[in-house]
Amino acid sequence: MFTGRRWSVRLRLTLIAVSMTVVSGIALIAIATFSVHGLAGSFKTEEAAGAALQSVHLAKRGQLPSVVPPGKTDGMQLLNC
Repeated sequence: MFTGRRWSVRLRLTLIAVSMTVVSGIALIAIATFSVHGLAGSFKTEEAAGAALQSVHLAKRGQLPSVVPPGKTDGMQLLNC
């Protein structure tokens, strides 16, 4: 495969193909990671907004329990004024 200090054409093409495959794989993984991260963030935001609206509707009707069960309302603070 090696002829002195020169690399054969086959070896050079193999190295180029492997390098391109690695770079493409890293790019695809990065795109997939950022896409999933964005979807998860928007889902969490919508879930929190829905739980907040539900709490507001319950408070307006006077049906808000004194202790809110854990679940979708994690990370919310409700005050009874």
